[in-house]
Amino acid sequence: MLVVAIFLLLMIINFESLRNTDENLLLSFNSSHTSYKKVKDKVFDILTEDAVIIFTSEDTEAKEAKRILYNAAVINDYRPIYEVDLTAEEIEIELVDNKNINITKEPTEFYKKLLVKLGSFSEVYAIKNDFGEYINTGYQKIYTPLVVFVKDGNILYSHYLNQEEEITEEELKEVYLYGFKLLSEENA
Repeated sequence: MLVVAIFLLLMIINFESLRNTDENLLLSFNSSHTSYKKVKDKVFDILTEDAVIIFTSEDTEAKEAKRILYNAAVINDYRPIYEVDLTAEEIEIELVDNKNINITKEPTEFYKKLLVKLGSFSEVYAIKNDFGEYINTGYQKIYTPLVVFVKDGNILYSHYLNQEEEITEEELKEVYLYGFKLLSEENA
């Protein structure tokens, strides 16, 4: 009995240490019915089909969002989920003197085209100054992680995980489950 308890404890510790690693995430996606594919070049074609796409960048909570999205996909036996990493594509802007903007990196042509395709699913790029005020930069941005649920080429539903948003893991899972529900409805 003691040996079983120690074995279970070691399994739990091992699972917790691996749970949030990218390698484990990729193994999880590839080892079930749900598949996970990183795409970029095909995203415009994928946006004309039925699909679930997560747009990520390195400065977001993407790892956690991908894990929760994966769990919701498994519940719905949905595949594939596509990821588009926008890290190298995005415009980068810094605030100078709490009011003036300076573009430190121009967006790529791919990013500009994606902004047009996503239309109202992109947002005004605003930067918070030292006084807690948001300054409108005059540019659009795809805030990430952004998950879009596409059916017949139309975005039915989307959600981006605002880093200032207070949302629990369970609430985020419900958000994603709602998106999968819309995809499964006949007349969505």
